[in-house]
Amino acid sequence: MKVVKEFDGLRWLMAMWVFIGHVLFLAGLREGRIFSFLSQGGHAVSVFIMLSGFAITTSLVRSQSTYTGYLAKRFFRIYPIYLVALILGISTSHLFPLVMQQLPWSDQPSLARILMRTDGEEIGFYSHLIAHLTLLHGAVPDTFLYGASLAFNGPLWSLSLEWQFYLVAPIMVAICRAPEKRWVSAAVLVALGILGPNLFRGHFDQIPSFLPMRLSMFVVGILTALYLDELRKEPRLIFVGAALFLASSRDLIPASIWTIAVLGVVWESNPVAQIMRRVLKAPALVYLGVRSYGFYVIHQPLLLLWAYELQQMGFSQSRVTFALLLLLALPVTVALASLSYNFFELPINEWAKSRFSDRRPDGPPIVATAT
Repeated sequence: MKVVKEFDGLRWLMAMWVFIGHVLFLAGLREGRIFSFLSQGGHAVSVFIMLSGFAITTSLVRSQSTYTGYLAKRFFRIYPIYLVALILGISTSHLFPLVMQQLPWSDQPSLARILMRTDGEEIGFYSHLIAHLTLLHGAVPDTFLYGASLAFNGPLWSLSLEWQFYLVAPIMVAICRAPEKRWVSAAVLVALGILGPNLFRGHFDQIPSFLPMRLSMFVVGILTALYLDELRKEPRLIFVGAALFLASSRDLIPASIWTIAVLGVVWESNPVAQIMRRVLKAPALVYLGVRSYGFYVIHQPLLLLWAYELQQMGFSQSRVTFALLLLLALPVTVALASLSYNFFELPINEWAKSRFSDRRPDGPPIVATAT
């Protein structure tokens, strides 16, 4: 399996979609087809989930790490900057209701939800903090600790989901590599993927951040990675996979984005796919995509802080003006994410790779390498 640079470009486009969605939410620009579509950043996160399934599967198939070594490397890849983002979130989350209360276009349901969540952060601060420090806040039901998944720094809910996936990814990859040998496990996986969203919906009112509720999307990424070579030989098979995915999840927009991106990777003779491939492999997009994780986890606290400052300066009377001024936070966030990657995330990641090398004496590899 070779590195798929197109997916780095796709990752940046999805990160930008989430950022723009949050700008439009703060500016109250969610009416009309274009604004309504761009406001739905949750679709971008669904694509992130499929990208994660693809990336982790590719890593596992190449690696001979033990489970402990694999998990340690994943921990040190995501946790250091996650901790920074958590501190930023704790420092700025109180600004969310202050900003929303002063905006003339704030809708009452959103404001009531944000006030309730912020009050919950204050009342149950240590419970929320422990849940976040363990990276399991997304698995805590709203019926047990309201707003646990979105507390402090909203986008961090997907990092909890990611960590939940990491814990079981070797098992899921093994099942998907040989479902005929593990047919009982494969049947359970399929059943969870289909039933999970409805089975646990009543316990996660705000956002489906519990792994069984998003399982099918991870499986799509896993299967894409495992059968990428076959898709290169027969690209039209991707349409069959997309149809099966839609039959189980009905998430049309993420499925369509994933299908188009994968076709751009595998269908080398198709002129439309060639255009898509060139776009996604653009050096600027790839560069930013590699650094998109830091951008994603720190953007909301910085955006909230900037929104509060704009409000104090009296720039919150016009939706369009407010949105355009909020976009000035973009280059600052990109610069900080780039500095974080170069001088913080990358050195720690390289240290973890050398410290937890592939071949360890404490057990067999977690996933046999491809032969």
